[in-house]
Amino acid sequence: MCSLPYLMYLFLLIPLNKLNRQDKIAKEDDSINLISQLITSEVVRKNKDTGLTEDQVNDNLYASQVIADESKNANDALFGGIKCRVKVAGSERQDLNGRMGTLRYWDANEKKFCVGLDTKKAKDCEEHFLSPENVEPIGSIPRTDKNKSDMQSYHVDMTNDFLSQEGDLSCIGCQFTIDKATIASIRSAESIPVGLAAFSLEQNKKEKALRKKEAKERRQAQEEEKRMEEEDRKRRAEKRKAKKENERRKEKARQESMSKLQAAKNAKMERMMEEERERHARKHEKEEKRYLREQYEEKKKEWEEKMKKAKATYVKETIERLKKDGEESDFFREILAEFLDEYGEEWEEPSDFHRKLEEFLKSKDKDLKQDETEKRIKEAAEILGKNILSA
Repeated sequence: MCSLPYLMYLFLLIPLNKLNRQDKIAKEDDSINLISQLITSEVVRKNKDTGLTEDQVNDNLYASQVIADESKNANDALFGGIKCRVKVAGSERQDLNGRMGTLRYWDANEKKFCVGLDTKKAKDCEEHFLSPENVEPIGSIPRTDKNKSDMQSYHVDMTNDFLSQEGDLSCIGCQFTIDKATIASIRSAESIPVGLAAFSLEQNKKEKALRKKEAKERRQAQEEEKRMEEEDRKRRAEKRKAKKENERRKEKARQESMSKLQAAKNAKMERMMEEERERHARKHEKEEKRYLREQYEEKKKEWEEKMKKAKATYVKETIERLKKDGEESDFFREILAEFLDEYGEEWEEPSDFHRKLEEFLKSKDKDLKQDETEKRIKEAAEILGKNILSA
């Protein structure tokens, strides 16, 4: 079965006045029709449980188009197909008009031809989708050893094609492999229906053998899985046993290590306590020395304060006695008053007071006459000597 778009495609592949090319196209058409019947037969066989018939498949436009496209692809893959050279004309895109290219395939969804336009670098490399009225055939590419297909088989995969479009067909498509030997076998049969029936019978045998093989493999896989599970169970048991033994050894080693560690801690604690006692004793001794030193400093300070007060008191008492004893001597009284005005009455050391007073008296007596000086010095010396001796 061939769809309308594909007939248009064939029409483009027939150059005028080229009868030898018509023979090639006719042969290709026969090959595509044979592959189309083979795919339809397989779809029906694969879905025989649903009651699907060939008429239902052929009457469904989408299914027919999918099978036609897949037949063309299979023929091109196995036998190379016939590629047609075309020229773009009448396109709305002026940059495409006049360009040459190669017709690749018919896109049923777009309702356009897929054309590989030539470029300066290579032929058939720039892909565009063009309407039939914009494509003019100018010749075909002869099938030579270079472009002849080397594929011996083609895998048909239409699993999802019938599920996504037109749900009136209750089938799931099919998957199988077409090879050149199959096509030759069907052609060599008494008739195509006989060849297709023989292929279906062979496919049933293969699928039955495959199901037996898969069932056997499943049983073997289940047995292998059980064996592996048993081995795994044994391994897990051995691992658990080894793990327990290892944990026991680790626990024993840990206990021994803990005992050693505790003994070391006790020894360290004993050393630390001994060091703490020694440190405490040193600290106590140091604090005791510091306390004694503070007591000594405090006593010394008190004694110095007392001595300072005593000396100050002694100086004041001496000054008072000098004032009292010098009342009869106007010279000494004047000298003492002048001395006190200059140096004051506050003295820390009595010796400094006596020394300074004597120096002051001597300095004052230098300006006096000799007879007066001796007399007054004698008076002052008697007063001063008396007070110093009494002190």
